[in-house]
Amino acid sequence: MDNLNLETFLPVRLRDRGVFVSFFAQNCPMSCEMNFVNLFSWGRVYDMKWKNYKNRLVIYNEKQDWLLMPVGQYFKPEELAEISAEFVAQGKDGKIAQVPDDYLFDYPKTLDYFTSGKLEDHAEYIYETDALYRLRGRKLSKKKNLVSQFQKRYPKHKVIDLRKQPELLKNCLELVEQWQDFKDESKSINQEFAAMKIAFENFAPLELEGLAITVNEKVIAFSIFSRHNMDTYDVHFEKADFHFKGSAQAINRVTAKYLLPKCGYINREQDLGDEGLRQAKRSYDPVFILLESRLYPK
Repeated sequence: MDNLNLETFLPVRLRDRGVFVSFFAQNCPMSCEMNFVNLFSWGRVYDMKWKNYKNRLVIYNEKQDWLLMPVGQYFKPEELAEISAEFVAQGKDGKIAQVPDDYLFDYPKTLDYFTSGKLEDHAEYIYETDALYRLRGRKLSKKKNLVSQFQKRYPKHKVIDLRKQPELLKNCLELVEQWQDFKDESKSINQEFAAMKIAFENFAPLELEGLAITVNEKVIAFSIFSRHNMDTYDVHFEKADFHFKGSAQAINRVTAKYLLPKCGYINREQDLGDEGLRQAKRSYDPVFILLESRLYPK
């Protein structure tokens, strides 16, 4: 008998990847929250759990106490309310994250059971791959100039496919450790580093892809990404050594060049309310900013 007792939920394990990919293929979600690489890599940080419930994928974030919108054929609003109520009965909030706008449009009675709200701090930034590569127009001219300066200053730099040289992943982690030394120690930075280590340790089985830029054999920038849906890639991690002017813009552009034949769009994920990160992401002129809708039980 189906039930939503949290004791019956499972941790997100590598061997479960096929289940998640199969469910996500049904809905083709745009959000980076609906991505197995992220759920697995951040799973220990946020204590992610999951269950196949009535042939839908139900995912729960224990640490932050929210459910992801069940994946698969949509539940009706009254069924969604019953699911929320089962979590409330277990002492949880019963709130539901990443609710598609089309669900609220198609099921207006949802608001009989829930209040809804948009979370700007969880905004995701979607870009046209071609635009990130071409860097045309006034808005992106400064980015293009910084890439040109980097190329002139470091004409012998190399762009390396990390699938062909996975031994460089350890150098990427070393770059992150150095980068952390110049940042204020924070919980979020430590959590990202923990998630990154898990992703790197499982680089091949997660079917990750990545690029590194080296100068004099030293990794000075890298990006790690994977296919999100048929026409979108998700950039999970990206770092650059700020001592090398233009390296951040260079890794962004070579990533777009690499992905140009593979996808039309790139999700560069969330700003998490960080004003500096928000400005940086907006400065690349996203074609779409995806705002998260959440439901709160009445």
